[in-house]
Amino acid sequence: MITVDQGQCSLDIALQYGGHAEAAVSLALKNNISITDELPPGSVLQNPDVIDKQVVAYFDRYKFVPATNTDESLFRKKKGIGYWKIGRTFKVS
Repeated sequence: MITVDQGQCSLDIALQYGGHAEAAVSLALKNNISITDELPPGSVLQNPDVIDKQVVAYFDRYKFVPATNTDESLFRKKKGIGYWKIGRTFKVS
C-alpha cells in the first residue's frame, strides 16, 4: 500500500513504485481512479505493477519521492525557503 505525499500525482507514484509512467495505468485500474485524478495527500492506494525494477530501486535507495504538482496555491499557503520560488517569491540581490 502507498500513502500519497503532498504534490504527488499518478505519474509520480507510477514512477516511484512502478519504475515507468506506463505503471500509471495499473495504478488507476487497481484503485478505481483516473490517471488525471487529483490525489489528496494521505490517500492510501494499492501499488501499481512494477515495470522497471531498477528505477524502483533507485527511488528507494535515495529515498527520492517525486512530487511534481506545481499548483501555485501550494506556494501561497506555505512559507519559508523550502517553498519559495527563485525569482518570484525569493529575490536574489
